[in-house]
Amino acid sequence: MNFDMLRGDLEEDPRSAPSFAIISQELTRLQNLVQRSLDIGSFGRMTKEKVELRALFDEILATFGVQLQNRKLSCDIDIPRCSMLADREKLRAAISNLVNNAIDAAGPEGRIRVTGALHPDGTRIDCSVTDNGPGIPGTVNVFQPFYTTKTGGTGLGLPNARRIFEQHGGTLTLESSEPGKTVFAFSLPLEAVS
Repeated sequence: MNFDMLRGDLEEDPRSAPSFAIISQELTRLQNLVQRSLDIGSFGRMTKEKVELRALFDEILATFGVQLQNRKLSCDIDIPRCSMLADREKLRAAISNLVNNAIDAAGPEGRIRVTGALHPDGTRIDCSVTDNGPGIPGTVNVFQPFYTTKTGGTGLGLPNARRIFEQHGGTLTLESSEPGKTVFAFSLPLEAVS
């Protein structure tokens, strides 16, 4: 059964309209991501466009809405509106990885907080994704490829996310991790947008 066949069934039920829209957007995004991965000529290159960071976070959190609701997680977001030139899909993938990890770590009825602040000189934005999960054990390097604590995890999410932030001239660090508070921080330049 393909998506177009499901579309008719989903469109008949008005309660499914928001979910249908998210599924449709995600399928298009995944199709584009797969196509870009298969295009050998685009490896390592970025397709920059104007990206409004708060809107991007809102989109990402909408895709995790069902998970957040089912696990009874609270998610607070305090990101200022700002635009930058970025590869939207790559940046979305990196931030989605951080949010997904926070959801997994927070557990049922946990809390996730996403914050951001503009640098005083207006050239960067510093953001963090915080969860109240159990923390990351020991002194492991979570950015080491193939390191994972998740069953079925690949250990490539955080190394790839860091690489994406670095491709954008930014950084990604594990700011702190202790029981009840894990914080991943990232910084991105706010390039001039015309």
